Amino acid sequence: MSSLPVRSNACPRPIAVALTFVIALPACFAAPNEEPDTPPLLRRPPEPFVGPIDDKPDPPIKDMADQQISEYIREVFQDRDGVYWFGTNGDGLARYDGESLKYISVKDGLAGSAIRGILQAPDGAMWFATEGGVSRYAEGKFTNHTIANGLSDNEVWCIFRDRAGIIWAGTHEGVCRFDGKTWTPFPLPRIDVTEPESRFTPKVVFCIFQDRSGNLWFGTDGEGVHRYDGKSFTSYTTKEGLAGNLVRSIAGDRLGRIWIGTEGGGVSCFNGRTFRNFTSKDGLNNDRIFEILEDRSGNMWFSTLGAGACRYDGKTFRAFAEDPNLIINGRPARSHVQEFFEDRDGVLWLGCSGGLFRLDGERIINVTREGPWPSSPKKPAANANPLEHFAQMILGEWRLGLINDAIQSDTWGWGPGRRSLVARTVNSRGDGETTSGVCRVLYWHPGRKKIAMLALLWQGMIGEGTATIKGDNARFDYILHYPTHPSRKLILDWKFDGPNKYRSTLLEIVGEDDPFELASWDYVRTDAPTPPAANAKATPPSTTQHVTALKPLVGHTWAATGIPMNGRRVDIQSHVDWIPHVEAIHARIVEPTQGGEPEHLFDTYVYHHTGTNSLHCLALSNLGAVYEGDVNVLDDGALQLELTGYEDDAVIRRLVRFDFEKDGSLRHRAWSVSREGRTLLFDVYHRIA
Repeated sequence: MSSLPVRSNACPRPIAVALTFVIALPACFAAPNEEPDTPPLLRRPPEPFVGPIDDKPDPPIKDMADQQISEYIREVFQDRDGVYWFGTNGDGLARYDGESLKYISVKDGLAGSAIRGILQAPDGAMWFATEGGVSRYAEGKFTNHTIANGLSDNEVWCIFRDRAGIIWAGTHEGVCRFDGKTWTPFPLPRIDVTEPESRFTPKVVFCIFQDRSGNLWFGTDGEGVHRYDGKSFTSYTTKEGLAGNLVRSIAGDRLGRIWIGTEGGGVSCFNGRTFRNFTSKDGLNNDRIFEILEDRSGNMWFSTLGAGACRYDGKTFRAFAEDPNLIINGRPARSHVQEFFEDRDGVLWLGCSGGLFRLDGERIINVTREGPWPSSPKKPAANANPLEHFAQMILGEWRLGLINDAIQSDTWGWGPGRRSLVARTVNSRGDGETTSGVCRVLYWHPGRKKIAMLALLWQGMIGEGTATIKGDNARFDYILHYPTHPSRKLILDWKFDGPNKYRSTLLEIVGEDDPFELASWDYVRTDAPTPPAANAKATPPSTTQHVTALKPLVGHTWAATGIPMNGRRVDIQSHVDWIPHVEAIHARIVEPTQGGEPEHLFDTYVYHHTGTNSLHCLALSNLGAVYEGDVNVLDDGALQLELTGYEDDAVIRRLVRFDFEKDGSLRHRAWSVSREGRTLLFDVYHRIA
């Protein structure tokens, strides 16, 4: 591969591929106007959402029904232009474009007044599932699809578009699929259940979902769920461990698990082999689950019929109860949550029996016809994580086809505390043999107040820069450092076409000239297995010219006890290995836990910086702190790190030294450095575990 700088209309393919830093910013409803039964008392009262627990709450305010967008909000959606669409349970559609709220009803051509599903197709057309059929809205006109167009029933409960572009509708009489012209029934298997229960009929399909492997899931009214792999069905009911047979919602999480909400049985989490069920005994508000959503931070949200919303962080449940001080039509609002939606700015919306609500920090606030609407652009909270814009990159694998049947595949994963992102790129020949790799790290830099990027490339190239988010797209401005040639100022622009495809354009800046395009490529998301663990054994680079002193660290797990950290003393394990095909090492530092996944504390990267001709270190903590500086090899073989740390708004200095002892242990000392001198923070020994 040539690494010589060029100025032409086409960048050498290997260089361009190395520089393509991938970034994405990235229904199941109750019957119309029907009030679910009041749930039984919980084992413990849910935590109130606003204010402290008080035996004598403030007197209720006046009834707010006349100020609501609608008494029932069943659907929330934001289209690619940023316009909000709110589906009601009898008032048709409400549309908010940032300036005014307008209503669209049957009189305007809509097929029905109860909206149970909303999606947008790649051509920009909006699709709506209603009790009167399916409506397509484009260029200001509606086209309605009913039994006359092949639907099995006009009562449509959900609508879904799969990755192949096929639109599916769950109706009162089963599932139908749309081929672009007509609807065709798609028969589902019928299941004999021990204790039949249905809200209407087992033919009803309340929800449709597609998992990362491409399987389609259908949730039914009394016969559990059916999974379709393209050839055959696998059905799951309470007999197989499902929490309940009346399924209202299905969702997936970033780990590939399937979450299934049932009416009366709680929620099930399916890992591909077994079900784990959660009920009110585990902390759910109640067991009548209506909607499920995973937010950008990885929290699972469950809506209930009668007891508000509930958030699950993987360990504990947090109940967001109704507000006794907000009365809608004579009852407290938010008791029946029928919809969750997270918009492009990370705002979480709730459609409720009392109207429209949104999450503001740790409060749920009512959004009426007068607002308050989110500011535009949304002002991030003080503790907001800008990297959540890229959360969708975690799912699946992004691929780019190259010449001679070669393939480049990018797999993304979270760093410690979800405060950084790591992308591993593998280039392979048509025979599957890996030929090269790239490691890219994205992280929020507290000192620069920007998203920073470090790219470790083959042949000693290093990329450093910052990201700018532009809606769903992104741009990277960075410097590419070569081992033997002058650095280059480059730009990468990402423009997304839906959640599964984007175009990456590479540009160069020379002197004061405007950027000129070198090349562009199209990336497509594919379903792929979960990436290997960060500490998986990696093949060393072909040469280790600059990091020879680090070799004794590599390939081992080092354990140390009693290291002071965040106000306590912890035991840690450090998994140290090569970054494949790159002359650099990665250390993943974790704190073991009792019976669970270790707590990911730090990621540390040590590499040769070709721009400064020095060993450099970058360390990222689970709290968002960033430490960076040079690594010096002393005469006795010890490693000494002179680091500058950025912890929120504080800037600190640290001196760290590692000595290789004769007994095989590693002595680790750290000092705090100030104008007055240095103070020893700790002196511990690491031993190979």
